Amino acid sequence: IVAPDSVEDIVNEGKKLHHCVGGYAARHFSGALEILFLRKTSALGTPLITLELAHRDMPKSKVDIRQMYGKHNSPARPQFKWFIDVWTEWLLQGSPRDKAGAPIIPVVEEVSA
Repeated sequence: IVAPDSVEDIVNEGKKLHHCVGGYAARHFSGALEILFLRKTSALGTPLITLELAHRDMPKSKVDIRQMYGKHNSPARPQFKWFIDVWTEWLLQGSPRDKAGAPIIPVVEEVSA
């Protein structure tokens, strides 16, 4: 999960994935909402999924994902949804890390259709 550093990051995400996230840049940087990018660690420059989160007042409050889309506003693929479920559970548990700084990942079962 990568947070954008600039308005240009958000605009470029929208251009690469052909969706409207560029219009959310001002609200992201004002703190009204959060825009985050899902990337593979081996390809940080390649957009996969864009997330819009509602602003959270409390650190232990529910992570409110308002939107989660890929290219041309396609829904997130199941493996991305599974990762996001694990990531949000990790956030809700306080983002725990081991002594070496690696995330301690919660066990979240993958649901098959």
